[in-house]
Amino acid sequence: MRFGQSCLMFNGLATALFVVFCLVAVSAKAQQLVFERSQLPDSDDTNFSYTWQPSNSQPRTLQFEVNQTEFLAPFKRFRNYNKKRANRELFQQLNRYIRQQNWRGVEVSLAPREQQLSINVREARDSQQQQRYRQQAERLRQYYRQRWQDYLQSNYYRHLTLPSGEQGIIPDAVAIARQQEPLFNPLVNAIGETLRDNSRRGYTDFIAQFIQAIPYNALDDGIHNRGDGFLPPNQVIFYNQGDCDSKASLMSSLLRPIIPSAKMAIVYLPGHALFAIAMAPQPDDSIITVEGTKMVLVEVAGPAQMPAGQIASQSQFYIDNGQYRTAAIN
Repeated sequence: MRFGQSCLMFNGLATALFVVFCLVAVSAKAQQLVFERSQLPDSDDTNFSYTWQPSNSQPRTLQFEVNQTEFLAPFKRFRNYNKKRANRELFQQLNRYIRQQNWRGVEVSLAPREQQLSINVREARDSQQQQRYRQQAERLRQYYRQRWQDYLQSNYYRHLTLPSGEQGIIPDAVAIARQQEPLFNPLVNAIGETLRDNSRRGYTDFIAQFIQAIPYNALDDGIHNRGDGFLPPNQVIFYNQGDCDSKASLMSSLLRPIIPSAKMAIVYLPGHALFAIAMAPQPDDSIITVEGTKMVLVEVAGPAQMPAGQIASQSQFYIDNGQYRTAAIN
């Protein structure tokens, strides 16, 4: 069977991985004084203890306890997006679909080096048969688009395109954060017992300081070599490290259960990620407006210690020039 040169390329899988490298602001550092993780004797329960030093107050502490197996189980095998792996899986699904349909006019190819998935249309003997082959190819393209979206959703990925044209596949930090919220009930309860009846800004600043004090970077065990370095929120807590989008995801997991009525979002900039929450802005706050709602921006990456509404100068430059995209949390 001979196939012609007509080739239908899939731009979705040809898209390069969008890598989020976080900007680290130069300011007063949120210093983590104590991090202790200890497994209780004859138990699978693990105790976490934190002490950190805010720049304008006395040291703050948090302590909570979780079942380690249950805490680490969700997203234990989470892997960042890899184009070759995605192409291989979809290549198999498309070929299986072709066999099920008993089609003879189309073929899926994967080359070079598994970087490009394409459909080849067979050269027919006459125009009527050629039209049938083109119809098969169109149906296969539709099937591909469906399976591509299913692949992203089932693996907790999302497509991101910035105004600059930079685009790629990133972890769906919002969906991952929502899935992990129940894991953090002990930590959320500890935060509530510490702050009690406090303001929306008070809770936002407290949790932001806690997360800013968590060391910024990837892990020493090689996890930082997995592409963009994203860690699910439970792993940020367990390993006590994370990058900007990992910390923004953790911020969502902790703050949304406390203030479920507040609109929140993760804000993606070139090379960085912020958190945003709807609350009454103060005069000098950095804000964005999302669908008519004013949202105050929060730098959660650390190690710079910044209250809600204060962001790095480079972040402000991108915000002022509209170089960002938001992912709504609620």
